[in-house]
Amino acid sequence: MKLAKFFSNLALCFLLSAKWAFAQTDFWLQTNGPDGGTVNLIAVNKSNGYIFAVVAGAGMMRSTDNGASWTPKNSGLANTSVQTIAINAKGDLFAGTSGQGVFRSTDHGQNWVQVNTGIAATHRNIRALALDSITGCLFAGTSFSGLHRSCDNGNTWISLPTGLTGAVTIQALAIKHGSGVIFAGTDNRGRLRSTDNGNTWTPTDTSSIYKNVRALAVTASGAVFAGADSASSKRAILRSTDDGESWAQVLAPSNSVVWFALNSSDHIWAGTAGSGVYVSSDNGGNWSLRNNGLRGYSINTIAFNASDHIFAGAHCAGVFRSTDNGASWQAMNNGLAYTNILSLAVNQTTGMIVAGTHCGGVFRSSDYGDNWEWAGLPSAQVTALTVNPNGRFFAGVARFALIETQGDIYYADDGITWKKVTPDNDAYFSFAVNSAGHIYAGTGFYQLCGIINICDYGDIYRSTNNGGSWSRVASKLDDFVYALAVAPSGRVFAGTGEGVYRSRNEFWDKLNPYNTRSLVIDPLNSNIILDGTSGGIWRSSDSGDSWTLVRSMPNNFTWALVTQPTGEIFAGTEKSGVLKSTDAGMTWTPINMGLTNMNVRSLAIHHTSGKIFVGTNGSGVFRHVETPTSVAETQSPNGAPEAFVLYTNTPNPFNPSTTIKYALSQQIEVKLMIFDILGRHVRTLVEQRQQAGRYAAIWDGRNEQGQLVGSGTFLYQLRAGNFVQTRRMALVR
Repeated sequence: MKLAKFFSNLALCFLLSAKWAFAQTDFWLQTNGPDGGTVNLIAVNKSNGYIFAVVAGAGMMRSTDNGASWTPKNSGLANTSVQTIAINAKGDLFAGTSGQGVFRSTDHGQNWVQVNTGIAATHRNIRALALDSITGCLFAGTSFSGLHRSCDNGNTWISLPTGLTGAVTIQALAIKHGSGVIFAGTDNRGRLRSTDNGNTWTPTDTSSIYKNVRALAVTASGAVFAGADSASSKRAILRSTDDGESWAQVLAPSNSVVWFALNSSDHIWAGTAGSGVYVSSDNGGNWSLRNNGLRGYSINTIAFNASDHIFAGAHCAGVFRSTDNGASWQAMNNGLAYTNILSLAVNQTTGMIVAGTHCGGVFRSSDYGDNWEWAGLPSAQVTALTVNPNGRFFAGVARFALIETQGDIYYADDGITWKKVTPDNDAYFSFAVNSAGHIYAGTGFYQLCGIINICDYGDIYRSTNNGGSWSRVASKLDDFVYALAVAPSGRVFAGTGEGVYRSRNEFWDKLNPYNTRSLVIDPLNSNIILDGTSGGIWRSSDSGDSWTLVRSMPNNFTWALVTQPTGEIFAGTEKSGVLKSTDAGMTWTPINMGLTNMNVRSLAIHHTSGKIFVGTNGSGVFRHVETPTSVAETQSPNGAPEAFVLYTNTPNPFNPSTTIKYALSQQIEVKLMIFDILGRHVRTLVEQRQQAGRYAAIWDGRNEQGQLVGSGTFLYQLRAGNFVQTRRMALVR
């Protein structure tokens, strides 16, 4: 339905009658998670406790409740990528961005403005910021163009000579407060020092092999610490006790140190790119790891509040807080959503859904996505998931290097306690289960072919004993095995980047040459096979002997294909969202209302309830729901409602406020929420346990941040246990 036609029909319904709901309509609602995401920066205003986090895909987020919840604060930042943050004594925030220079906020992140006067447009990739607490001067390190300084709160900037020839990137800054000595870390020239407010700079320790300095810190005692790498892939924490004249290695971690932070006791904390968090309480003499409770060990940033609570931002795993000096960590991700979902699977008996992420491991939900919990496999890229008839979940993991792929298979009966059952150290991209419960796993690996060429291949493994052991049933198919499907006859179909293969005893016949990412067999006619490729959907009605293009989508991968037992087929695509076919794949109809991200990487269906889940590349998991038709209230003899009911709001359309009434037939936990027409959360009006009875809530047209929203169509939804009902309303300003 075109947008204009949709809104004209919507207006007509409002004019005809305000007391009747709309006819039933399909739409998607974003689920409440999984939580996490990649947190690149954390900064704390210690005077008021406000915490700022830069989250990949979400931008600047703020917490005013010590990390318990987060809200976006991107007004004025547009789509810029923030790479560094500094906060001055007044609480003004400065954000250094990739290509857009420096932004400033004087209202705790509510609004941001560019402050780039004096910074050339070609010099606005800001990699590091540091404030001198004595002079108030702000220093900015840039990519390829050295340093800049502002001593008037960012209003104007001057360029500072580094004394180095050629391009140099300043990626770390630290100031020895009280003395004014400034240290700068470069990408290829080691450490620089200035003793005259940045006017001149000199290299320190020029003989060191550690030229790539990613982190710097100065303790209250005056010791300077540097997290540095060498060209030979050696990593070190270096310490200087003489203002950079000489440096000594105090730790050789296995991964790069990317961040330092100091607590009130001058203990130094180091975040690494894969080893987690180190701490030293004796000025760098000894170090210990503090990783208990972290979901992943790639720590991008660390910060402390005034109470010495520690906040760590992790790659793919979100924000973690420790209130016991790092002895334990707790995820603090309410409002931070893990967005890249590569795989989904549903236990058809229990309804439990498991989601595999790009690099954050596995999450599971027992209430159709209303709540998610992290379920293990820290830092893993979970490229495939399935469930066998016994209810056992299987997860396929892939790891990539320059010319190597590796991975593992895990299984878990509860979706949370995973056991490794890897038959070979390849990457695992696909699963299929036949009617007997046998599990097939498709792999991918690189191998030398010819004298200097490297080729990609795929194997297929089978387990007939619930994942206990595996045997190879296909060896070195051309390209990675991205998709698998098993027909009732026992024939196995494998989709690779070079085409589809079909098993014939111990042999494999190539059926087509299409770049395949998904396969499915029609549940009502096993001769019909659908092939999701890089350019559309192909169909075979003769078990793969011949193929017809039924949906042309050039440069648009069909990542996933799933079926309902009743015959409906659903496709998840790269650019076209979700498509549905009710005629065995001959024709396809988009069903994307409320789906804000059209790059659908994974699909799963709970057959009993009919609920469909999609995992997107950028917006997490969505659930397909239906807006129900109007239900009249029924009254029991004692006056209590006999059913859960969500009534039509009044007035509708409305301005400035409207009343939403609902009835509860029993005591239960209740959530009443507002969403925009795209399914994005706007406001939660009610979230509490309520007695049986009738209730009314008023929405004043404001979002969760107290801001007035514009005119438009909105959805309001009541959740009471397993009861979910959604209606529309219109706000006219």
